[in-house]
Amino acid sequence: MHQLRRRTSLLVSAVALGLPFALVAGGTQPATATTTRPALARAADPGSDPGSDPGSDPGAEAALRELRAEADGGVRVDRDADGRVAQVRSADGEALVGSAATTPRAAAVEQLADHGEVFGIDGDDSTARVTQTLPSATGGTVVRAEQRVDGVPVFGGQVVVSLDEDEAVTALQGATTTATAVTATEVGEDRARRTALTGVAKWHATTTDRLRVRDLGRELYDPALVGATDAAGVRPVWHFEVTDGGAVRETVLVGTGRGEVALHFDATPALNRVVCDHRNRRTADPFATLGTCVSPARREGGAASGLADVDAAYDSVGATSRTYDDLAAADLTSLVGTEISGSDALLTTVRICFDGPEGAGPCPYDNAYWDGRQVVLGAGFSRADDVVGHELTHAFVERTSGLFYLYQSGSINESLSDVVGEVVDHRNPLSTQDDSAWTIGEDLPDADLRRDLADPTRSDQPDRMTSATFSTDVEDVHTNGGVGNKTAYLISQGGTFNGQTVRGIDAGDAGLAKTGTLYLETIPRLTSGADYAALGRTLVATCDELAATSAAGLRAEDCASVRAAVTATELAEAPRKGAAAPTVPVACPAGATMTDDAVRRDDDGIDGFGFDSTSALWSRVPSDDVPAFASSGRESLFGASPDPDGSGGSATSATLVSAPFTVPTTTGSSYFHFDHAYDFEAFGGTYYDGGEVVVSEKVGTSWRRVTGLSWVNGPNRRIMGDTASGVTGWGGDSRGYGSSQLDLGPLAGRTVTIAFRAFGDESDRATGWFVDDVRLYTCDSVLPGAPRVTGRTAGATSATVTWAAGFAGQGLSGWRVTRPDGTTTDLPASARSVTVTGVDPRVTGRVVVTALGRDGAAGGAATAVFTPTTATVTASVARARSGRTFTVTGRVTARGTSTVLPGRPVVLQRKASGARTWSTVGTGTTGSTGAKAWLVKQTRATGYRVVVKPSGAYFGSTSATRLVRMR
Repeated sequence: MHQLRRRTSLLVSAVALGLPFALVAGGTQPATATTTRPALARAADPGSDPGSDPGSDPGAEAALRELRAEADGGVRVDRDADGRVAQVRSADGEALVGSAATTPRAAAVEQLADHGEVFGIDGDDSTARVTQTLPSATGGTVVRAEQRVDGVPVFGGQVVVSLDEDEAVTALQGATTTATAVTATEVGEDRARRTALTGVAKWHATTTDRLRVRDLGRELYDPALVGATDAAGVRPVWHFEVTDGGAVRETVLVGTGRGEVALHFDATPALNRVVCDHRNRRTADPFATLGTCVSPARREGGAASGLADVDAAYDSVGATSRTYDDLAAADLTSLVGTEISGSDALLTTVRICFDGPEGAGPCPYDNAYWDGRQVVLGAGFSRADDVVGHELTHAFVERTSGLFYLYQSGSINESLSDVVGEVVDHRNPLSTQDDSAWTIGEDLPDADLRRDLADPTRSDQPDRMTSATFSTDVEDVHTNGGVGNKTAYLISQGGTFNGQTVRGIDAGDAGLAKTGTLYLETIPRLTSGADYAALGRTLVATCDELAATSAAGLRAEDCASVRAAVTATELAEAPRKGAAAPTVPVACPAGATMTDDAVRRDDDGIDGFGFDSTSALWSRVPSDDVPAFASSGRESLFGASPDPDGSGGSATSATLVSAPFTVPTTTGSSYFHFDHAYDFEAFGGTYYDGGEVVVSEKVGTSWRRVTGLSWVNGPNRRIMGDTASGVTGWGGDSRGYGSSQLDLGPLAGRTVTIAFRAFGDESDRATGWFVDDVRLYTCDSVLPGAPRVTGRTAGATSATVTWAAGFAGQGLSGWRVTRPDGTTTDLPASARSVTVTGVDPRVTGRVVVTALGRDGAAGGAATAVFTPTTATVTASVARARSGRTFTVTGRVTARGTSTVLPGRPVVLQRKASGARTWSTVGTGTTGSTGAKAWLVKQTRATGYRVVVKPSGAYFGSTSATRLVRMR
């Protein structure tokens, strides 16, 4: 081995490792490369600017002051969690700043030139280009502009300008990066395209020849704009869309500096529901099948085809188009249509069925999705108008706000599609189902899984931001959509929820016109990486703007309902689960004290473990091109993912191992604790790369791996890149630093080594594993451990318990005995038995013996359980002949149960007619069935009973009398 050294040849990149500053390729870091994050707002509707953050951009604050001075009326400012401006709007929905321009585009350009620096658009290094103008129900226009840095588009960098009918500004909102430079390209587009292509083939278990790649050019990627953190920070990427012509439409960003996959997600929204089985013809070439529709089954204005799926799709698409036209004056055909025979059309393909790479695909296809050109429906899905409306709303979102299909923006994408789909359902006169339940998919045949907007928890979705079911997984967008769905339901229908009483704005309107208008107006105003906090403030601002012109009949009291619903579902709050990995404190168990908090330690300038590696994939960072990313201090250990093209050669595994050491002997235990953050390649629940901790024990002259040790926050993923069966390790994205702890107590006094091993499948790497604040610490037990019960003896009304002392720790002072009735008695430390009297043998009795430490503090405890019995007696005859033998059987069970009790000592007693006392006939023990039989004779009518003697852990009992008469 060589001594672990600082490396100078690796640039780290990842999604979600939480670096607080930006790093650009080549190791340079522009001084102004910070981020305006579309993060948690301080409040959904703060009412007034809470003031600039000390770290805010002075230029942005100066621009905001100028805008305030120019504005007519009150100004509301919403800021994100970092204190940067996220939205500026008028206090009443009326005009904020006037304009001399005569067109919406010109007005937006003018406002961006005058006030764009509020969002970092300075007109020099950072510019904005208008990309879209959309009509608004207010009579005005929504204008969307794309941020560019050094002329390069910013992925998700946008400013949205809301204008009234006079081209005056009513609101500005944006999510932008303040990076001011784009570094030179080192990895060409061809190589990056191959990386994207091979990655998608692996993630979706297909082959590259089934995929096509669309090059979208070079862009600047700021992880914070999509709700992620990233150790590599802001950097240029190549942007690709990779599709199989069917349900796969993957967005892939590949770094131009190192060629890593900086970000990827499947941009094909799907409803994910199960429907009844239908027959379909398999499709070997989705590109051909889902390409140009040569022979439509039904055209606009044509007669019904007679095919249920075709005609249902025709009707459902028509219902959705009418909804958009009625509520938002939006021409859905021109917005999302596909050109067919020289004109735009809303194209739908029904009853689709696919072949997989090996010939076995999803057939019949039990799903629905928007593929970028058309709605694709499996058999039976076209009859669900809310599903068709859902998918066409995905199309509308894609062509307007472009919400990214990951993290919270993806959940909002799903929720908005559910909400508009439900509005379509309520407004469709052809709908045959009861829509009052507010569920998605009730029209699907045999659909047993539906999303419930009124109560998302019925579908295992969260209904507020702090719900325990809120997911932080990048791809789990369907789960978290429940928060947005509950918000929409409360806005429309009202109710009392989470301490808020909301008056529904659609009272008396089965067509949900107000809610539909509000949501169709909100969608274009969202930026692509919007989170729930942004959705909340945009719903409020849009409602105020609509109410100012009484659009759709909206009034100020309706906007109060919107505010109440946003508050009820906590859109401005952070998820309870948070973004970071779980942590475990450096602490001893209850009743123990820390004797040494750093027997060994690895931290800044400290190498107490003697970690070493033969692989260049492990290093101590920061180095020239690997940023400092530490849990504390500045230094950390770093293991890169398998690196076929980089300095790691073709390694698929890299191990960092400690020098041998002896685990301390202590009255308590020793713990191996470390902080770590990781980002390993994973997709769709499959973990290709990962990390594990390996403990080895020296046995003679050889070493063997130790298993079965106890973890807190231990490895919990099956990593498939190492072996066919996989290895349990840490995988995926930790989303920041967490910590883990291993109990080395069972190895006390033994010589061991501890190794960190990063491993994988040698392709499409992400980042790897940062490890920091590694320590071994020891604890001594202060309180005595639990005694070990060695005997239990039941009496008629007593219970005797004997025990052996457990680990005494420091200062065993006595024992506390708790009787079945809850009263206690303290005994000296020398005591090893106790007899408790006055016990009721008819109920289960529990005697608890607790070890007492210093000052009578309770340590470990043991419980002895005594079980009551029930005896029954039966005879083989009801009447006996004098002198003839017959059988009497006694059976013993645990009282109140049917559990038989073998091995119980029993006595058969009898009393002849007229006798006063019982006499013993025989004794014995019950067999495996809990029974004991005796042969008896009698000369006159006799009663029999069975007496169970108390023994062991069982109380005694006596059966009822069984009378045998004479013939």
